[in-house]
Amino acid sequence: MSDDETIPFYSPHQPPAPPRQPQPGALLFEFAKDADRYRVELRDDGEYGVEAQVFTNGDLWQACRFLDRAWATQWAERVRGGVARTARVAVSIHCRADEMATGAVAQRYGVGPDSSAH
Repeated sequence: MSDDETIPFYSPHQPPAPPRQPQPGALLFEFAKDADRYRVELRDDGEYGVEAQVFTNGDLWQACRFLDRAWATQWAERVRGGVARTARVAVSIHCRADEMATGAVAQRYGVGPDSSAH
């Protein structure tokens, strides 16, 4: 095999792919509470929706995927409001994949383009 021929992807001698480099999401907002720094980013995954990620002191604290950017933004705002009112442990808002797919997460947490502000 010459140097200009490519090695098939299934070859046992295929060199490993380079490690994936993480790309930061779009910053939605940052804030501080007591000694903790919070950063909220939105990642648009195209047809798979938008994921809101909440980082505390640089570590991922929680994340949830939504069908729409507006839902992800409202969920992030509710998390920020909960952090501002209470301790971090009590604020954790979880969502399940089956709820996200049916829009039930929007009903459960009162978020979404049609929901009223809480």
